[in-house]
Amino acid sequence: MNHLLIIDPQNDFCDIAGAALPVAGADADLQRLSRLIQAHGAHLDGITVTLDSHASVAVERTTFWQTALGDAVAPFTFITAADVRAPTYCPRDPAHTTVVVAMLEQYPLSEHFGVFEADAPAPDVASTQFNTPLAQALTCDVDLLLVAGEASSHCVAASFDQLAGYLAKSLGPQPRIVVLRDCMSPVTGFESASQAFFERVQAFGAELMTAAEAGALLA
Repeated sequence: MNHLLIIDPQNDFCDIAGAALPVAGADADLQRLSRLIQAHGAHLDGITVTLDSHASVAVERTTFWQTALGDAVAPFTFITAADVRAPTYCPRDPAHTTVVVAMLEQYPLSEHFGVFEADAPAPDVASTQFNTPLAQALTCDVDLLLVAGEASSHCVAASFDQLAGYLAKSLGPQPRIVVLRDCMSPVTGFESASQAFFERVQAFGAELMTAAEAGALLA
């Protein structure tokens, strides 16, 4: 069975007009992926597509926070539960204060860069735990797993690392994993992280291919 995993291919990550977080090269990446699906989709038994979703007032956004004096909070400011208790920083909506303190104590890095689990899983928060059913759907009885999406420096890399960790513990048959290197691009400034990801792919025993090369596998 052949399966295609497409990680976060939303318009906001494409370098097109109106995109919120454009990744240079992403539009061309997904055009190549689209042509692969159009040409060889009949030989794919399944396609899984993920979505990187962020509410405008999510806890990782500056729009959620203000200083104790009501001023704006600078991007990349690190905020702890102690900061909120002080308060040095506080939610713009006072009703969120109690739940935010609890969240920061449980899993301060609650971002989901990888599609399988949060960066800092909390034992008592199911949504942060490893998504075993998804991993099983992508690997059980799957002969070939193709991986594409955005961005190679962040979400694709984190997702692959999480899946590789799962497979490293698995005793059953494992799929042939092919990462489509020309169907993903790095966030500008993180090219070295993307290259390091490609090196981890090969070290794990997975393969790097172009869409054209993968098409030959499906033909």
